[in-house]
Amino acid sequence: MNITIIANRYAKALFILAQEKNLIDQVYQDMLIVSDVFSKNKNLQRILSSPIYTPAKKLSLLKALFSKHISSFIFRFIELVLRKDRALIIGYIADSYIEIYKEFMNILTVELETAASIDEMTRKEIIRQLTELTKKTIDLVEKVNPKLIGGFIFRYDDRKYDASLRHKIQLLSKEFEKNPYVK
Repeated sequence: MNITIIANRYAKALFILAQEKNLIDQVYQDMLIVSDVFSKNKNLQRILSSPIYTPAKKLSLLKALFSKHISSFIFRFIELVLRKDRALIIGYIADSYIEIYKEFMNILTVELETAASIDEMTRKEIIRQLTELTKKTIDLVEKVNPKLIGGFIFRYDDRKYDASLRHKIQLLSKEFEKNPYVK
């Protein structure tokens, strides 16, 4: 079975339980921490998937990493996942929970890639216009890529809007290649 399907099932179950206990915001904050740790530490994935390490050693490693930073509710959930021999998907569960939470709270994550960082006034205007367009709360993730030369690229859901100078130059060069009069 696909890892993301299994992780999504665990995340949905966790979300329902968190709703019942009125802890969805706290669980979201904890899952941001878990997701961040797993995304930055690829060796952690290898250790948790390795049969060399016993479940007790894996649990003590996770306890050392998370016990002081996340709630006991989430740590008990991680223990349950570990007991079910699903330690490999803990990071995926965290990512799935974050997606479920954002969908429930009507939050849209938008990635904005620019050649240089933008100022606060521009950021607020972009968020305002995207909120107006999508009717959702905007979570703007900014990336600086000097290779764009100028302009910007928006990504959200399955959409991409490329208004960068690099893209326009590429389109122009393709247009010149098609020109039958000048070789």
